[in-house]
Amino acid sequence: MIRMFPAFFLAVLLSVAVIACGGGDDSPDDATPASTPKAAGTTPAIALTPTTSAEATTASGSPEPNTFTDREGALIDLLLAASELPGSWTQTSLEAPEVSGGPGICDAPSFPLAEERVAAVEVEYQSVDGERFVVEGITEFLEDIAVQAMEYIRDTATCSEWTDDSGTVFEVSQAEAPDLGDDSHALHVAFEVEDSRRLEGDFFFVRVNGFVAIVTTLELDGYDPEFSSQIANLAAGKIEGLAGTGSDVTDDESAAMAGLLTLDDLSDEWDQPRPAHRSEPESWTGLCDEELFPDHDEAIARVGVELYEGFVAESATILQLLVLYPTGLGSDAFDYEQESASCDQFTSGAFDVTLAPADEFPALGDESFAVRFTFENSGAAVEGYWIVILDGDVLTTLIYTDPDALVDEDAEEIAETAADRMTNAVR
Repeated sequence: MIRMFPAFFLAVLLSVAVIACGGGDDSPDDATPASTPKAAGTTPAIALTPTTSAEATTASGSPEPNTFTDREGALIDLLLAASELPGSWTQTSLEAPEVSGGPGICDAPSFPLAEERVAAVEVEYQSVDGERFVVEGITEFLEDIAVQAMEYIRDTATCSEWTDDSGTVFEVSQAEAPDLGDDSHALHVAFEVEDSRRLEGDFFFVRVNGFVAIVTTLELDGYDPEFSSQIANLAAGKIEGLAGTGSDVTDDESAAMAGLLTLDDLSDEWDQPRPAHRSEPESWTGLCDEELFPDHDEAIARVGVELYEGFVAESATILQLLVLYPTGLGSDAFDYEQESASCDQFTSGAFDVTLAPADEFPALGDESFAVRFTFENSGAAVEGYWIVILDGDVLTTLIYTDPDALVDEDAEEIAETAADRMTNAVR
């Protein structure tokens, strides 16, 4: 049964994907592209809350890479690769799906503007044990049509159950979507397959400007919401990261990105759900609920990266912001940050955060300071460091948390590595 299942699974997903991603495959290579996605930051000031191209390796019956249009090839680069998924996976399909006249979720007809897509691609993965499945489809629209596609999904995928032409009964419920891209929506789906086995998982719909991604995770006889959320974060992070580091990135931003931490700087346990990207000022707030540095808009480049040791509650996280200022302004920004970190406690969202100066933290760069913070999340104490380093007119902020057990030596080593990388890349 397991060997025969992927073909049926893909057929089901293709019928669902037509809601937002239907359309022909005859879009010309020079079709007008959607506007370049902005790397819209959603990272809070404190972490309360993959970077390689997807390989175009095809399974039997899938198109060869040279049969894809240029636009489809560009979308393939935004898809997750098997090596970027947790565990061991086999790619069972990679294609540019053709139009499907069949209904989608809740027996809804195709998205009326599906034919106006620029391009679409889809990849399917099966875990080596045959128990988990991931399907990711990306469709490129003009941005206003992508917005309408997301609205259509919300308006039509509202049933609690529907039966397809094969007699398969799908149970549907609304799910809480992670805050991804410019817009996101999620559905939980479950249905039975052969031998009375049950498939259960999530559909994540994510829009990043004109790109609409459908990320689907299904598991046989089980369901792990953390796994589903992890895959959705990885997929959205790759689209935002790679699409946000295209031709619109300035030379200064590119140089600044080289100064950010990478997975090569960390142990094998770490993942990178959001690669180097342009960071918007409104995605960060200061310590003690202070306003941003008044002259933050004078920055030459402002970039960030997000790194996670895992996707479970006790995992460590690193959020890094690096800002390149004009001559002389970096020192003013550092002084402002240091003066802002003067309170003993403040509230960030639903969390009461307690601060304490980390006077024993090693001196780094030209100037640096570190603050140790704690807060309670779901009854457990979370500890971390807020570290600010100035080197010339380059200012970097590191937010390191470890809910399991904060080890001072780990935080210091990461900060020292970040300082060295910043100095070598930007100076």
